[in-house]
Amino acid sequence: MKRPRKPDELCVALDEISGSGHHLSCRKHPGWVAESLHEEKSIDCGFAEDIRIGLDFFKTGKTVIVRGTIATTLQLRCVRCLEDFTLPLAAAFSYNLLPEEERELPQEMEIPREEFEASYYSGTLIDLAPLVLEQIVLHIPMHPLCRDSCRGICQHCGADLNRAPCRCADDEGTVSPFSALKNFTPKQKT
Repeated sequence: MKRPRKPDELCVALDEISGSGHHLSCRKHPGWVAESLHEEKSIDCGFAEDIRIGLDFFKTGKTVIVRGTIATTLQLRCVRCLEDFTLPLAAAFSYNLLPEEERELPQEMEIPREEFEASYYSGTLIDLAPLVLEQIVLHIPMHPLCRDSCRGICQHCGADLNRAPCRCADDEGTVSPFSALKNFTPKQKT
């Protein structure tokens, strides 16, 4: 039988997975995620270095078990102070890959817990790029902080409060929109 041609290094042919398993490791350049998602600004982060990917495959019957790791360094912008910073990303994941023909389950059947971590393959070649991309995107923080104690920027003058306190609190009348009510005295009903 002729082995299908691999379109990418994140593809594995089913016949490559022996009884003892199969290991695949590769590096992707920092722009690979944006290129693969077909949008330059699809995610609000960059990558400071190559993305290192390691995958181990094991077969049990028609099910292929994939255990993977991803390691890189993210370039992010803090949501509080708007400063750029780097953050290491180290993720581990596991998937059960089932043949496409097993996707159609009767409606009354209860879905086992392991099915929630399942994906499907068809044919004799498994492309792991979509699953690896999914894991990378899932591990990018939604609200990145340069550090937990980040004080952010002043909402009035824009000063970075991590570097020095601003003078806005010292200036009377600019601390709060309610400061005009400071000297207000209600009229008495007679």
